[in-house]
Amino acid sequence: MYPLRILRLAVGASAILAGLGGGILQHRLGAVLGDPVSGAHALTLLFSAATAVGIAQIRSATLLRYAWVGYVAVLVLVLACLPFGTRLYGAARWLAVGDVSIEPGQLAPTAVVLVLANRLSTFESQTYPRRYFEMAAYVLPMMIALMAQPHFRLALLVCSASAAMLFVANVVRARDAAMLLLSQGLATVMLVLIEPYRVKRLVSFMDPLRDPTNGNVYQAAISQYIIAHSGLSGSSATKAGNLLSFLPEATDAYAAIAATALGGPLAVAALLLPLIALVVAAYLGALRLTDGAERAAALGLTGVIAFQVALHIGQATGTLPSGSTPLPFISTGQTNAIAHGVTLGLLLSLLSSDDTLARRASSASRAPATTARGSGQTASHT
Repeated sequence: MYPLRILRLAVGASAILAGLGGGILQHRLGAVLGDPVSGAHALTLLFSAATAVGIAQIRSATLLRYAWVGYVAVLVLVLACLPFGTRLYGAARWLAVGDVSIEPGQLAPTAVVLVLANRLSTFESQTYPRRYFEMAAYVLPMMIALMAQPHFRLALLVCSASAAMLFVANVVRARDAAMLLLSQGLATVMLVLIEPYRVKRLVSFMDPLRDPTNGNVYQAAISQYIIAHSGLSGSSATKAGNLLSFLPEATDAYAAIAATALGGPLAVAALLLPLIALVVAAYLGALRLTDGAERAAALGLTGVIAFQVALHIGQATGTLPSGSTPLPFISTGQTNAIAHGVTLGLLLSLLSSDDTLARRASSASRAPATTARGSGQTASHT
């Protein structure tokens, strides 16, 4: 097994490589589409990196102890989007702070994972019905608030990441995790049925080319067209620009498609390999942690990143319903970049916890020996 320090270094290095790949992608997109965003994206990445470094300096025990503060703050901000948020395409997900718009829901999965991990010891000591009622008390309010915006993708991410974390951390058995997912899934289905367009979006991806003019499948149809016409080495700048001009969110939710148009499968692999390495290193590091709550939190945060990568690729290729899932550390967007910086900082802090304990134990073991030597010298001098 690799030492925890090496795994922590691999997580940080993988995030840096992913960010560099995203910066190169945005620079090329700006040149091709005539809409330069690389400068603003670079500043956003720098701020995200500073956020990660700052959070990584905080003790993981402190972060878990005050996880409920972050959970309440995120839930309040998500609810505040409903009456006070800026509406775009019928969704109230953004709060305007001066000239900057933030999307608090991006932090929802991280907030739920941390608060569940902090309550881990309580869950393990509770009986079957009460345990799941308390778990649902943390997960369902955030899911319902996100669905009210509406933000279906983040609601599913909260549900999936929390259930996977509790299962991998051995808090619940496979059958119990399935029941937890089922109960939360039923609540989600009820919310979906309220709006017919959500049902159309879920089922239209099964045959997106049947009616490409349908708004629910337009992005998936264009994505598949770009993949089919990009070739193994990508397209020329002119052809890539023409292809990507039909894609509404080429620089955000469809970063993988943009990379396909510009550089072909090798460009996509260059984007995805650092993220895969990050997920693998974070998972292996999380399993090495000795504290149960910290191990569960690290596994949950790793799951959040892994689920987002899978959703992005699935939505970009049309194998999942279309949506606006950003690719971690690569896609543009201020709030999602900062949210990923927060997640990375928390992971690095958690993966440092055992090293911190080891250093303290080593210092404590040396202190008595130093005291004993000092006493012996004093006695000899006397």
